[in-house]
Order: sequence, then C-alpha cells, then structure tokens
Amino acid sequence: LSDIYTILFAKWILLQEVPDFETKVNEDYTEIHFYNKHADIEIVFNPLNIIEFKATNTQSGEIEYYLHFQMKTLNHAIKLFKELTHYMKHIGDTPTVKILLCCSGGLTTSYFAMKMNEASKLMSLPYVTEASGYNNLYYVAQDYDVVLLAPQISYLHAKACDILKDKIVLNVPPEVFAKYDVKAIFTLVKDSLEIKKNQSDQKIPLPVMLDVEIKHKTLALSIFRNKQSIHVAYRVYDKNQEILLNNEVIKPTVNLQDICDIIDIARLHYPRIRYIGIATPGIIDDGYVSSTSLVGWETPERLEDVLTERYHLPICICNDVNAAAVGYYSSQDKVSSLAFLFQPIHAGSGAGIIVDNCLLHGMHNLVGEVQF
Repeated sequence: LSDIYTILFAKWILLQEVPDFETKVNEDYTEIHFYNKHADIEIVFNPLNIIEFKATNTQSGEIEYYLHFQMKTLNHAIKLFKELTHYMKHIGDTPTVKILLCCSGGLTTSYFAMKMNEASKLMSLPYVTEASGYNNLYYVAQDYDVVLLAPQISYLHAKACDILKDKIVLNVPPEVFAKYDVKAIFTLVKDSLEIKKNQSDQKIPLPVMLDVEIKHKTLALSIFRNKQSIHVAYRVYDKNQEILLNNEVIKPTVNLQDICDIIDIARLHYPRIRYIGIATPGIIDDGYVSSTSLVGWETPERLEDVLTERYHLPICICNDVNAAAVGYYSSQDKVSSLAFLFQPIHAGSGAGIIVDNCLLHGMHNLVGEVQF
C-alpha cells in the first residue's frame, strides 16, 4: 500500500493551492517545486517511498526546513505537508542577516546604518543594520550575525575576534566608511558569509580518544535549537567509528513522531543498527524527560521504554549539554576535569561538568552540580 499511498500523495499535493507560490513538476512526477522570490520548496519522491521536504531561503541561500520520512499512512504524510505549507508563509518575512555597525560612541555609525537599511530595502536584500558604541559591543553582539568595526576602532579587531569567536567581525575600510559606500559594505558582508559557510561545511568531526569497544552499528541523534528552528543532526557509525550516514532535519517544531521517522529511515538504510543514543534538551531522570520544548517528548511512561518497546533495541537518552561535555572530553587526553557552559539566545542555559573523569549528574539530573 505504501506505493499506492505515495502516488496518491503526489497527485494530492498538485491539487493543493499554495497562495503566493508557483508550482513546477518534472516529467515523471518525482520532484515538485513551489517557488517565489523568497523561497524554493522542493518535494522529492525517492526509491523505497522515501519523501523529502526541503525549503531554501533564496535570499540567503540557507536551508531553513528539511525533513524526510518513509510513506506509511496518508494521514501522516498530509499532516507533514500542512506543517510545511504553514512554515512556507513565513519564509522571507524577516531579514536573515543582522549586522551591527560599531564605532567608539555609536554616533558616527548611526547615519551609515540608516543608509544601509534604506539600501537593503530598496535592493530586497536580507540585511538589517543597527549601530552601537564599542562599550556595549560585547553585551549586544550575540544577537547579531556580523559585526562591522569603524576605522577609528579598527585596532580592536583582534580583541573582538578573540571574544566573539562565533561571529564574523570585519573592519570597514576607511575609504568605504568615508564615502558611505553601502554597495561595498554589502559585498564585504556577502563574501564573508560565503567564506564562513564554506568553512563550516568542511568541518571534520573530533576523533574519539577513549578506548570504547563498539561491536555493532550505532545511531546517534542530537537535538538542538538554532535561532528559531530545531535541528536534529544524526549519524550512523560502524564498529570502527567511521561515519556511514550523516544527515539533519530542520523544523520549527519537533515531536516524537519526527524522531521515529528519523530512526525508521536510518534503519531502512542500515538494518543492522544495534544501539541508539539520543541527546536532547531537557531534564532526563531515569529515562523520563521533562522541561523541554519538544512536542510530545514528555510522556507518562519512561521515554526510553516507549522507544525500546517500538524498536526492540537498547536506547540511551541523555541531556544535550552533558552529551556535548562528554563528547569533547572523549576527544582529548589533556584534562580530566572540565565544564561546558551552554547559553542559547532564546532558551534556557545548561552546564555539563566532568570532575576527575566522571560526569556529574546532580540530584534528579538537575541540582548539585553548581558547587563544582
């Protein structure tokens, strides 16, 4: 029936009216595109009835929504399509790149910031610019993607780069600043964003230094927030810790069924997976998950039991920040104690603390860690 459901689903999609989007379909109906000036929505029908949804912001080039699932029921597929179309309405609503223009006091950059905003609106560019004095830079910079330093404080570039390690920090050339050359600034920002994107695409996973014996294929999932979206990164490892499958799902909300879809897809490609590990936001106490923003994640039963009963595999669920601390600790052999502090912009903070080679869980995986 999955074959029939997939054909019906493709025909059903083509009958749907999606306001403000044009539709394009290839000859064999394996790819359907909805597109406008803000977004390109791609729906691909793969072998084994695996369906992919991908939404790309055409202004920034970023993939803002991505998931895949295997067709099981029409009801589930239609629900996912409606989630996608709801999200499509909001792509391009807000600028995707926030720029902070900084000088010694903020006065000389305010006019330049105003001219940049006028130009980005006129040119339909996804940039919004604000001005700030250097004294406030390190308090507000976390809310911005790019920091531009005016020529009078260009000597502070090295210090700013050292403190704002995950931000793009650039010096504005004096001739550009003097002429308020908005076009040159936008070119500088665009080129720097492209370089950063290429560098992030080439990151090599940290090696695991601990001597851990793995006899079978393992599936690892990491759930985390990034701006307004939730990402589920997942990998399949073989017994030699080589990565066999490396993918990611991006959605505004994630629920238990989304996690099950990912596990189903991974097991479809690698049926011999024998262990599943999940790192998730929230408090994990004896297999129960609480205080998390994931829909359907807090169940009356132990979540580990729910998933174990479904897949008949050993499943480990742990806090995401603890997993990050253990992951980094496992990749090095220089220190036996460390603290990993995580402070996302729009969510609660967390800490993963290892003392003398042992991860501290605290009472009920919540309290008692801070004393260390």
